Amino acid sequence: MARVVPVSDRRTATTRLVEVYGPRLRTEIAEHLERALRAGELGWTIECLAEEMVAARVRPEAGDAVEFRRLLTGFLLSPDCPPDIRDLVMFGQDPPEDHLVHLLEGPSPFDVRAAVVEGFGLPVDEIGILVDGEPAAGMPESPMVLVTADPGSGVQGVTFNAGRVFVARTGGATELSVAKTLCRALGTGAMLGPHGLTPNQWVLVTAEGGHGVVMVDGEASDEGRWEIRFAYEAVEGAPHLPSGPPDLSFRRPPAGGGCAR
Repeated sequence: MARVVPVSDRRTATTRLVEVYGPRLRTEIAEHLERALRAGELGWTIECLAEEMVAARVRPEAGDAVEFRRLLTGFLLSPDCPPDIRDLVMFGQDPPEDHLVHLLEGPSPFDVRAAVVEGFGLPVDEIGILVDGEPAAGMPESPMVLVTADPGSGVQGVTFNAGRVFVARTGGATELSVAKTLCRALGTGAMLGPHGLTPNQWVLVTAEGGHGVVMVDGEASDEGRWEIRFAYEAVEGAPHLPSGPPDLSFRRPPAGGGCAR
């Protein structure tokens, strides 16, 4: 069970984020946030800050994505707030120009290619495969999707890489939705590296469709292995993961209205 963090700690964390990101927003929004913060409306303040950052395409700095996810947990969001605001802070509202999905151990690159064909309706001859740097038979000259595996180097798993052509052909599929589609189809997990995380923080996606931020072992990563040390939040499909720093769970103080734009 998540430990309830004292209001003073929540206030300190929220104040810091407003001080860092408020000046990057419109002046009237920054002033609005400061007034709400002075009034003690901590939940509303962090919700509004997150919304405005997403709208203005302001990306969180390394390490702050976890802080936002903690502070956005434990209260009811305003009706006009996107329900996936915790993810939007990290991934943004626009599909990225390229997708990079690190699939964990289990599937072969040929299994991944079959899952891409099935899940996204792409022709098999537009998907390339590299195994230990060598192209597989039928490798297209300019693949829309590239699936790579390096077992000879001791690197675990398979990597899915696609660019803007894939995004356009799939109707703007997000990196998270692509990872979930592949993980469900292949019965494996995946790692994603969105904005606002430190080098050893990643988003784990599970075969059950869950996802959340985890901390990995940096030395193992350097050796091509994924070793999860702990999870910052509960992740569906990975109940065995040890918990890391406590969630900043709190009740939303009585406040009115959505974020003014």
